[in-house]
Amino acid sequence: MEIAMGVLDSATGLGLLKGEMPSNPDCFSSNPPRYPLREAGDAAWAVWISSVGFLAGRALNLHAEDTVGYRFSDYQEENGRVKVETHAANFSVSATPTLTVRGTVVYDAISGATPTGAPPPDGSSQVPLVEIKDVRRAFSLAAAWQEGRFLTTPQVSYSKERDYESTGLALNESIDFNQKNTTLNLGLAHDFDRVLPNRGAWIRNAREKDDTEGLLGIVQLIDPATFISANLTLGYGSGFLTDAYKRVVFPEFSPDILLPEKRPGYRFRQVFYTGITRFIARLDAATELSYRFHYDSYDIFSHTVQWEWRQKLGKRITLSPSVRFYEQSAASFYAPTISGDPRPDEGSPIPQYYSSDFRLSRMRTWTFGLSANIQLIDACTLDLGYQRYEMLGLDGMTAASAYPKANVFSAGLHLTF
Repeated sequence: MEIAMGVLDSATGLGLLKGEMPSNPDCFSSNPPRYPLREAGDAAWAVWISSVGFLAGRALNLHAEDTVGYRFSDYQEENGRVKVETHAANFSVSATPTLTVRGTVVYDAISGATPTGAPPPDGSSQVPLVEIKDVRRAFSLAAAWQEGRFLTTPQVSYSKERDYESTGLALNESIDFNQKNTTLNLGLAHDFDRVLPNRGAWIRNAREKDDTEGLLGIVQLIDPATFISANLTLGYGSGFLTDAYKRVVFPEFSPDILLPEKRPGYRFRQVFYTGITRFIARLDAATELSYRFHYDSYDIFSHTVQWEWRQKLGKRITLSPSVRFYEQSAASFYAPTISGDPRPDEGSPIPQYYSSDFRLSRMRTWTFGLSANIQLIDACTLDLGYQRYEMLGLDGMTAASAYPKANVFSAGLHLTF
């Protein structure tokens, strides 16, 4: 879920870092929560992004300040699809010269309609939709403890909604080298999740799932105006990874009967990320370019390229246009309709795994954004943002109406002490 993106000034002119959960609607979790701004890595991926941002600031010799903030975000898909209203509060407190405590509390209100997984009925181009409504409450708490060139950051997170419960633990260790111009990052995170029975779901009892991720990363200061970062993440999910709300159609059996989908009981992910950020003194601006490659055991390959420009306007305003491109291949078991007949002893063989969830299809997305950071007074900043999100199917089989288009508005207020 999108939280704040901070813009910080430093003596080097390069203090531009992202320190919160990214807005990434492309790769969805295997199970609910069904809100759209959630990535395949779930909360663990947010930990890694936050860690890399924190390391970037550390490599640039930034000094933490006590902060508290609030942010509202409104995600609205067109044509009455999913709507998510998010309220998020966060704080960062320097408890001692070597200990910083950070926390976030999130409240999401989710409503609207989402595809069931069935294809459009005869004579229509609109995929069937089902109404959804839920509330999610979540928090995270992290403590960053510095001892010499070592920075240790444990984190705990928890979220709960009617049909999903998640508890996450993470530990990050960063080590400075080369007179603090190089930082090595090591991390480990684990989510303990439960999928809960709910109206509209086909499960009748709670199901367990687990997800573990490990990260190896580096942040390197190239010169006073440039740094690069790179990391490799390996993730393994197991347990109930099927979506308890998604159904499929077997036309050989009946075009009018929806049956539960079935996904593998494990998912192994490999993610490589690299990015470069450079301050351009003569323009009083900075630019960031990043690339992310993802592959998993569902046979999904994906590529993400993101570019952002941060332009200082006067002493108190920073304007940041951005563009993000994402493309993925389809899961090996995805199809708009499933072949075979599931009736025992009567039908034809069916695949071992199958899903008609459009989020597993071959697709492409574009996200165009513009944000403004306005320093109202020395200790108070206002953040305003807009994103246009568009998803496009590429397989020539899945109905175009399955893919959403959305507008995302956000506003936040941050105080520094």
